[in-house]
Amino acid sequence: MQLKTLAITLLIGVPSLSQGALTFHIIEAGDDVRILGFGSLDTSSFLEIQTPIEPTFSGGGTEPGFAVITVGVTPADLLDVDQFNEGIQGSSDFGSGSLVFADFGEGSPIGFSFDMRAVILPEDYVSGSFISGSATYLNTSIAEMGVSEGAHVWTLPSDQTITILTVPEPASASLFSLALTGLLFTRRRSR
Repeated sequence: MQLKTLAITLLIGVPSLSQGALTFHIIEAGDDVRILGFGSLDTSSFLEIQTPIEPTFSGGGTEPGFAVITVGVTPADLLDVDQFNEGIQGSSDFGSGSLVFADFGEGSPIGFSFDMRAVILPEDYVSGSFISGSATYLNTSIAEMGVSEGAHVWTLPSDQTITILTVPEPASASLFSLALTGLLFTRRRSR
């Protein structure tokens, strides 16, 4: 079963870095849920609506019922929010869950909100550069968070994608390592 999950992760979950994509993997690890966000976006065509905003979270949060997901550590500096007035294609949710804040986050703050039609990135994000962050939710499960299983994909007006991939069975550290190795291999090969 883990081999099948790995194949799905590598085929669906690894973004095409030349196209521009952010991917969020939601994985159960023991009694906890970990969300890993990574990828790159070409932000040259994005419309900044607020620059910057005051962050309201410190380690990430998710609200599946409104297709909102954020990961990473929110530093003392502020975040950019890039909003699209129209043109985002995809589901208005990735489950039925309400807002849950992570117990802690690591890496860069990144996020997506279908409800706001927005991508959330650090203020100093360089267009097209690789970015990653994570959020950990202690003593919960994907089902308790109200996240639907499977792959959920949104297409931005610039033909870039946001993907949320749920991996419900327990995942090991080797699965994380192998998926990240595949991502790095893909990134180096595209150069």
